[in-house]
Amino acid sequence: MNHRENFLRAARFDYPDIIPSGVHFSPAAVLYYKHEIDKLMFKHPVLFSGHKKGDYDWKKVNIDDYSNIEKTPVDSWGCRWKTLMNGIRGTAIEHPLQDWDKFALYKAPDPENFTYRDSIDWNMIKKNIIKTKEKDELTIGNLQHGFLFLYLTYIRGYENIIFDMTDEDGRLIKLIKMLEDFAEHQVRKYIDIGVDMIKYPEDLGMQNTPMLSPDQFKKYIAPSYKRLMSIARRKGALVHMHSDGYIMDLIEDIIDCGIDIINVQDLVNGIDNLAKTLRGRICIELDIDRQSIVIHGSPKDVDDHIRECVIKLGDKKGGLMLGHVVYPGEPVENIDAVMGAFEKYLVY
Repeated sequence: MNHRENFLRAARFDYPDIIPSGVHFSPAAVLYYKHEIDKLMFKHPVLFSGHKKGDYDWKKVNIDDYSNIEKTPVDSWGCRWKTLMNGIRGTAIEHPLQDWDKFALYKAPDPENFTYRDSIDWNMIKKNIIKTKEKDELTIGNLQHGFLFLYLTYIRGYENIIFDMTDEDGRLIKLIKMLEDFAEHQVRKYIDIGVDMIKYPEDLGMQNTPMLSPDQFKKYIAPSYKRLMSIARRKGALVHMHSDGYIMDLIEDIIDCGIDIINVQDLVNGIDNLAKTLRGRICIELDIDRQSIVIHGSPKDVDDHIRECVIKLGDKKGGLMLGHVVYPGEPVENIDAVMGAFEKYLVY
């Protein structure tokens, strides 16, 4: 079966041929590793089918204004951004609603013409998705990372949002509805085009705790998730949700929102915790460690870790995918080991 069918079968526990796996280089990693990337891709033809030595040109990396240390752009919602490393998306340093007094005049951007950060051309997006369909490849609609909770923190500031939730400020509900309506427009556009899957990505976790309490998530965020995800589910599109950080305290409520696939980090949440809570229920797209083993371990440590993940989370019915995003600082031999382990355990 081709990649699309294999991916869909894995997501639906319908006996895929292999575990869908992929290694991607962040723009910062492209600038950091340069020519090493081409060598690694050539060395692993299973992951990078058809790649020929010299095909990859690191100089073509796209560094947008939000990933440029010399820029402090203002996005469509009025948030000013700053990064400290080229190729890494920065953080909001100025919040347009730092003071609620400005809320009466605050308006959302037009979702027909803008994303959360820049302008958008829906006609071009539709043409590209149709071309992808014609090649029988997986079609995906992506919401902006941080489409709801995180954008609340960008607009108001993190501490303000947590206080707003604690104080049950009525203006917060209106701001949430504004963001939900904006996201809904994008979801419906993708559904009308006819994508296989819609991604709802944002980080809800820190190192060892969620960024908000379970009660706050259930009251303020989950209802919008449910409404936005139900639009995709009713049309048969897969619902993919991503969150970095520790989210085990929120996971049951996240599942209840209607997800099919959860992209979740491994060591932060614990492999055994993930196996106990998610295995066989929700397709796990496992984000392989970039804090500990891949940074500080040996290639054997990397291989052993990925093997453990596959043993504890995998099943011949499906329900497991593997991914790793490379950032600066990972030893090249360990990146090589990640790729090698992904290839080795594809059918494990």
